[in-house]
This record gives sequence, C-alpha cells and structure tokens, in this order.
Amino acid sequence: MKTKNILILLILVSALTVKAQNSNDALRLSENGIISSGKALGMGNAISTVGGDFSSIFINPAGLGLLNSSEVSFGLYNNNFSNNSSYMGNFINGSSNSTNLSQFGLTYKFPTNRGTFVVALGYFRSKDFNAYSQFGGYNGDNNSMIQDLTTRSNLDYSARSIPYELGLSYPVATNRDSTLIKGRLLQNGKTVDKGGVDNWSFAGAMEVQPNLFIGATLNVISGSFNRQFDYSESDKNGIYAGRQLDPTDPTTLTFLDFNYSSTLNWEISGWSMQFGLVYKFGDYGAIGGAIQLPKYYTIKERFDENGSSDFANQSYFVDPTISSATQYDIRTPFEFSFGASYKFGGRLLLSADCKYIDYTQMKFTSGLDESYMNQINSSIQTDYRSVLNYNIGAELDLFEIGLKIRGGFMMLKSPYYGDPTDFDKKFLTGGIGIPFNRLELSLAIAYGWWKDYGYPYDSASNSINQDITSTTLLASFKYFF
Repeated sequence: MKTKNILILLILVSALTVKAQNSNDALRLSENGIISSGKALGMGNAISTVGGDFSSIFINPAGLGLLNSSEVSFGLYNNNFSNNSSYMGNFINGSSNSTNLSQFGLTYKFPTNRGTFVVALGYFRSKDFNAYSQFGGYNGDNNSMIQDLTTRSNLDYSARSIPYELGLSYPVATNRDSTLIKGRLLQNGKTVDKGGVDNWSFAGAMEVQPNLFIGATLNVISGSFNRQFDYSESDKNGIYAGRQLDPTDPTTLTFLDFNYSSTLNWEISGWSMQFGLVYKFGDYGAIGGAIQLPKYYTIKERFDENGSSDFANQSYFVDPTISSATQYDIRTPFEFSFGASYKFGGRLLLSADCKYIDYTQMKFTSGLDESYMNQINSSIQTDYRSVLNYNIGAELDLFEIGLKIRGGFMMLKSPYYGDPTDFDKKFLTGGIGIPFNRLELSLAIAYGWWKDYGYPYDSASNSINQDITSTTLLASFKYFF
C-alpha cells in the first residue's frame, strides 16, 4: 500500500465523506413495486374496489371488508430482470433472478349481527430491488474512473485515496493530487442489485353503514438493499506504455489496468399507515379510494471500496478495504388512489384504479450534514415531478368449471421531470384462479418493459442506455374457513 504520509496511516476516514447519498436513494424507497397476490397481479393490481383478498391490506384496506369468509393465504414469486445495455456503441445483455415469499397472512371475518368486521395480520413484500446492468466499450474521451476518484480524494484529502494507493496519482500541492491518466481507456462494468422491502402488517375493515366500508393498515417495515459494483479500465491501445504515472516512483511505469469494486449495504426499518374506503352499488358496482400516508424509513448504510492496479513490473492493491457507515432518515410522498369496478352479468368483472404521487415531496429528514441534506432536498424539487399511475384489470368467472381467467395492465410513470414516455414502466399481466373446495390456487404473470440510462461515474460524458424487461411469476394459495 502506498501512503501519502504517516498521518494518513492513522486516519481511517472513509472516502464516502465526499457525500454518496443522493435523491435516487429516496426514489428507491418511494417508487411502488408490483408484487401482490395471484388474484391482484393477474388483474393488474386493479383491485382497490374489488377487495376480497389479503392484498387489500396494502392496496386498499377497506377491501378487506368485502371478504365472504375468513382465510389463510400464502404466496411465492420469481422475478427475472433483463437488461440490454448500450455503451460506446457496444451492446451487452444480462439478467438476474430473485425468488422470495410474496405474502403470508391471516384474514378473519368476525360474526356480526349487522354489517361486517374483518381483521388481517401478516407479512407482504412490497418491493423487490432485483436489478442488473452490464456495459463495456472503448472510451476515447478525456474522462475515466481514475480521474473521477482523484477529484473525489481532493475534496476530502484526509480520506484514503484509491488512485494514490494504486500508483495512479501523485501529490502536486498541499491537499491536492493529480493523475497523468487522461481517458482513452477500455471500460467495463457490472452492477447487481438485490434485496427488498418487507412489511409486517395489521389491518382492519368494517361496514359503517350499508354498503360503505372503511379500513386502515399499520405496517412495520424492515428489509435490505445490496448493490455490488465491479468496474475495470485498461490501456487497450498502449496509450500509457513507457509513461511513469508517479514521477517519483519508477514502479508506476507502463500502466496496464485498473480494477475497482464497491458494495453498498442497507438495513431498512420504518413504518407506515394507510386508510381506505369502498362503497358498493348492490352486487355489481363499487367505487373507492385510499390514502397512503408518507412512509418513514431509517437507513443504516455501510459502504465498502476496494481496488487494484497493474503496471509492467508492479501490482498494487487497496489494503485494507475502505469502509464507512452512516445512518439517515427518509420520508416518502403521500399517495392518493381512486378506483371503480363493475360486474357484467355476474361473470365479467372490470376494474380500474389510478394513483397520484408527487415525487417532489420525497425528503431526507435527518442523519446527514444539514447543508448537504438541504442540497439533496432542493434537487428533488427540480428533478422530479408528480405522476398519475393507472391500473386496469378484468376477471372472467367460468361458473361451469369454477375457473377464473384474469388479465390486466399497469402504467407506472417515470418520476423524473422531462422523461419521455419510453421511460414509463408498462406491465401486461394475466392469470388464472383454480378452486379446490376450500382451497384456491392463483397463478399470475406480469411482463414489463421500459428504458433507462445511467453513467459509470460522475464525470462520464457518455451514458449507458438500457432497454429493460421484467418478468414476474407469482403463485398464491388461499384456504377458506
């Protein structure tokens, strides 16, 4: 390990003090997921006024009051996230999979002389962070991760400098390093995201007057998020052959390659509340709405960095790993949803929901330096927008055999100001419900597609353009009693 001076050996302050948190961290927790039950997902999650399902606990708790009997429910899902990325004219396709519980819970309908009173408790996963991106290509411009990390170390010179430890930069003044690397490198990277948001919930619904149902849900939130980023740069064309990157160190002659990796880990905790109502028009139609109060999250974050470099006659390694830990709080926006449904001829059920979310209401509330926190919150006001998402669904009841055929569509608008419609997340869904006396098996599939883009590092001028597809398979079981 190269060292700038003895003092740096004694100071193990992370380079993350050059602030790593940003508005995307708040968005990660504010955007809605699609995981639900087999019935709900098959109908495009458009069941806010359909109810009769454990998933009402997080879509519209008033829908619990529409249950015909008590039930125990259980569900599993598998998600495949596929990403076709383009960087510097090169296309790379990759994917990742996630399989987890979607829910398990008990819904109990109390005997009553008039009206309905139902309580529910259990677990559901509201969001899966499964994602993947891989890119690679020759960047002929004057920018690189090495230059980016050198700039970052100059902003917090007390922290360990990865480029310096790897022989890629050298001191040129007090509290300032420089690097002779000026881009023109072959660059490759891969990002893998895992984890999810889990909710331990208690809900109740009651019929307060004929055909008018109200409900509420309290969620205790836990979960995790893990992002593994692996990156490399190499001198494909021998631009730096025969050049000594550190004028005082002959072992830094002829740079060959640089490898960097980082791991971001979150421990998530928090709570939320939701209220809803449904009004039925006889046995055929219903309207309703729900209010999701802001969710309050506490994030315990750990960030680790590592790296290595190779020269013609020497290799360097970051040793020990650079690590940091911090804790901060995030508040998500209000969510207002409205829905309606109608049953034709007792067989064909059509439903539609819409949800209004103002993403400019996302906010970091504590845990970070106040001036930096204000800077992030200010950027949220300018970079994000309000959206109106919508879901439509249908269910055909085949009385003769008891089979239920389902279909639906979901539109989740991009929260970024100025994004074109290609960046909206669109999902086609379908499913079936199969009864077995007191047991019902529901199978569902949701296929989504959208575009996205990103940058491999802060100073990059060329974006990673992404065509994304997501396929979710879900199976849920109900036992009625």
